[in-house]
Amino acid sequence: MSCTTERSSSGGWRSGRRSGGFTLVEAMVAITLIALAGSALLLATQTSMDSSEYAFEQNLARGIANQMIDEVLGRRYGAAGVSPYQYPLIPGSHEISSPQRRILFDDTDDFNRYSSRPLRDPWAIELGQGDGAGGSRHPNFQLRDNYFDDWAVAVRVCYVDAKDLSKNLTGSKTSGYRAVEVTVKRYDENGSTRQLVTVRRVYGYVPTIN
Repeated sequence: MSCTTERSSSGGWRSGRRSGGFTLVEAMVAITLIALAGSALLLATQTSMDSSEYAFEQNLARGIANQMIDEVLGRRYGAAGVSPYQYPLIPGSHEISSPQRRILFDDTDDFNRYSSRPLRDPWAIELGQGDGAGGSRHPNFQLRDNYFDDWAVAVRVCYVDAKDLSKNLTGSKTSGYRAVEVTVKRYDENGSTRQLVTVRRVYGYVPTIN
């Protein structure tokens, strides 16, 4: 704000002040800049929240996949009395149910081509609802019913090249090594699919000692 002096008609001097307020144009520019800054802040916040949610889902999916692999490797390599080089790798008719109860699987090849949506425990109870022994946990400790409705898991068990364990064998080729791969994905509201994680582990056949 500045002061000015000007001579009056009577010959004296008088002082005057110029208003220090913003003009309409200046106000509009300021409002526009504030709006742009606010939009950028909201976008950054939303992006950060989306990234945090996705990171959480990935960590959760990785834990689920590793738990599934531990479940697979907790079974026998192959069915009793059956060649360790059996082909194809599939469960027997007596091990199939709907929904699939993995508790019926007694060897690793039974898990091949297993898939489920929503996620379920070995007794086919939705994950977060069961007590880990074939029953339901107390309602106060259950996840909401639809928590894993949009999640899916798929398991693949296959033979791998003995000279290159990163290479899966195709067709009817077999070896003394197998790999179990577990993929966890999620379906979005628009129908698209997001693959959260794929975990792979290789294991081998160890002959029994007589």
